[in-house]
Amino acid sequence: METRDQTVDRFAKRKRVLMTGVLFTPDGAIKVRVRDISATGANLHADIRMLPDCDAVFKKGPVFAAARVAWCRDRDVGINFYRELTEQEVAQLFHPVVLEGER
Repeated sequence: METRDQTVDRFAKRKRVLMTGVLFTPDGAIKVRVRDISATGANLHADIRMLPDCDAVFKKGPVFAAARVAWCRDRDVGINFYRELTEQEVAQLFHPVVLEGER
């Protein structure tokens, strides 16, 4: 049976993305690819296998977010942020796109 804490990121609006970031764990800094992200967590793909149930810090651009590694399957990782990211923090995760005609 899953608890609300284990699935909290499932209740927030997720954005499918293709970006990289870094996950700082007790084993060191791990480069990750972000598959989807919300204000409450993210689905990542790590360069190495990780163990679940450890504390971590997710970094993408200027955003640092303390998190808990909720699950790991092979090199796929689910993290839950300890606090919900603000709208401004979520916006900072994405690079603004400048269209050629709008410069």
